[in-house]
Amino acid sequence: MATLLAGVLVIGSTTLPVKAETVSEEDWDKKETVHVTAAATGKAKEVEVEVVLRRDGTAAIRDKSNLTDIRNTEGDEEYTKLSDGTLSWDNQGEDIHYKGNAAPETLPIQITVTYTLDGAEIAPEALAGRSGHLTMRFDYKNRLARTVEVDKKSYTVPVPLMAMTL
Repeated sequence: MATLLAGVLVIGSTTLPVKAETVSEEDWDKKETVHVTAAATGKAKEVEVEVVLRRDGTAAIRDKSNLTDIRNTEGDEEYTKLSDGTLSWDNQGEDIHYKGNAAPETLPIQITVTYTLDGAEIAPEALAGRSGHLTMRFDYKNRLARTVEVDKKSYTVPVPLMAMTL
């Protein structure tokens, strides 16, 4: 049986300042939604990121991105990739909606899925044709941390994230 677990990770929305001289930081924001297709074990197989860039005015929006296969999903605006990897979108006053792909190893969360059938742990590939009370457990590991300094001492702290499985 080819078991596929489709999960969606929603990594909180972020607002990032733009680096263009003609646009002030409060003029735009960026929201990202990360969709993960995972194997039955929870290991990420594909990662697609939806990005929305919103701003007032017609100046270009400059956005840092490490995504591949970037495509505009709600318009015909195009981007120019600058030498530092920044995307410069000629938005003509419109919001930019785009999608791109990310490498699974770049995800800030690692998911492990375990299965129990009638109280006994079972491998996902052994579930085909079986019946009983199935429990799926999703364990999340936050892999994103930052070093902060407090009273001249450095501490590594996890970055708070929200994740859910649908």
